[in-house]
Amino acid sequence: MGGKPIDILKEVDAFIESLVVERGYSENTCRAYRADLKEFSSFVLQPGDIPNEEIDSLTMRKYLGILHRKNKKSTTARKLSAIRSFFRYLVKHGVLEHNPTDSVLTPKQEHPIPAYLSVDDMFRLI
Repeated sequence: MGGKPIDILKEVDAFIESLVVERGYSENTCRAYRADLKEFSSFVLQPGDIPNEEIDSLTMRKYLGILHRKNKKSTTARKLSAIRSFFRYLVKHGVLEHNPTDSVLTPKQEHPIPAYLSVDDMFRLI
């Protein structure tokens, strides 16, 4: 990202507040966004890791790799959605110049094969 350092935790709080006030998001949605963003913040604020002012697409891919190993694709996609919204907010409000999630693709969702009745079960049903 470059530029001046940001207080990511303060920005998360401001973002969540904007979801309530400006967009009317529910308490549950805001709670989920906050949890996802706090988890992401913990990742980027770890000692010896990348300073928050240098979060870029490579950092995002590293984080998504960690999420991919421990979550379902749908959970990873939801967390990425929260992070994308957060970075869009930061760009919109002039905190950042560029959104580091712009070049990150959303994981493909799994589509389970639907359950069906066997021929014998169909005849029994009829």
